[in-house]
Amino acid sequence: MKSLGIDGEIEDILITLQNQYHIIYMVPGQTLFLYLVLAKDKANLAMARYKLKALGKDITIA
Repeated sequence: MKSLGIDGEIEDILITLQNQYHIIYMVPGQTLFLYLVLAKDKANLAMARYKLKALGKDITIA
């Protein structure tokens, strides 16, 4: 991103397979991520990303 001159932070990474979505969500302010695998034919990708973001807000490391 730096070499391309892109500002901002990575929110998530999406990997698409023939029958699956894999989402790697970087938890803001933490050094951890959430990894979710979804069946393409049953999943709502937008809703999954929304829910991961909501879950990430509730996670803290003590």
